[in-house]
Formats: sequence, structure tokens, C-alpha cells
Amino acid sequence: MPGLNASRFYMFNEEWEFMAGEEYRNEVVQFIVKNEDDPRAYFDRVCAQVGFREESADQLDEWFEDLTGNPPDSKQRVDIRMLAGEVAPNEDEIIRLIGNLNEYDLMEIGALELITLVLDEAENTFWRMQTPGKYSATALILWSRQILEQQIGVTQDPLQALINLRDMNR
Repeated sequence: MPGLNASRFYMFNEEWEFMAGEEYRNEVVQFIVKNEDDPRAYFDRVCAQVGFREESADQLDEWFEDLTGNPPDSKQRVDIRMLAGEVAPNEDEIIRLIGNLNEYDLMEIGALELITLVLDEAENTFWRMQTPGKYSATALILWSRQILEQQIGVTQDPLQALINLRDMNR
């Protein structure tokens, strides 16, 4: 059986450092959003899971001020309104907002949880995150549906195929 090659592979030590880096913001998020059939629906799912859709934008503005000590500036206020669902972002804004989600962690979810929520809501990107040992770096491996279909053939359930072949690419 052939090995399964990942679409993307990343290693990092601290989740918050990874989320603040260009690799996550420009590569990982863009890869996921570009793979989605409907980037806006994906963005809405992520925002709902993180909790932005449970409160008003005014309440989120207050939380931002409580956490940072400063009220949101005009750019941050527009971003919060997009995250709350009051303003519709375009695809570039979706990529930027999801890439900078840790700067708007108003519910204090934490970096690992934010990364997991961003990945969990993707429908056409499959992923695995692993930490081989207590002091080892974390590895994030991503596959697109298209890459899986090219490597294992068209299947009814690419996720099941990925699970079956998970040990082939270590």
C-alpha cells in the first residue's frame, strides 16, 4: 500500500507563537479557506464555535476593552462586527480574520483550542496534530480532499481512508 503524503506539514513548540506567525496566518488559514466550497459558511461556523455569534458586537467590544485595557479602534470595531456576523466579510477578510483570531480571543479559549476549532470546522481539509513526547514539538499535518482523492482514489469517505492509512506517513 503506498504511503500517504500530506498536503502540508508544520512543526511548532507553542500554539500561541504558531498562531501569531506568518506560517499559520498566511499558509494554514489560506489553505483551509481556499479548500472550502463556501468560505463564508466556514467562517460562520468558526465564529459560532468560538462564541462570537452568541453575543452582540457591543458586548464583544466591551469584552475587548476589559481584556486589553483599551477600547477597540475603528479597524478592530469593524473586525468584531464581522466576527459577530453583523458585517459580511469577503474571502480576503475571512482569511485575515481567522488568521488573527487569537488577537480576538475574547472568550479566553486559548491558542490550542482556537486552532482545533478552526480545523474542526473545515469540511474539505483533514488534519492530525500530534506531540510525540513531553518535550517534543507539535506536528500539524493537513490534507485536502483533492490531495486525498488523488492519492487514494475517489472514495465515499476520504476521512475513513485517511484514518486507515494514518500510520503510513510517519
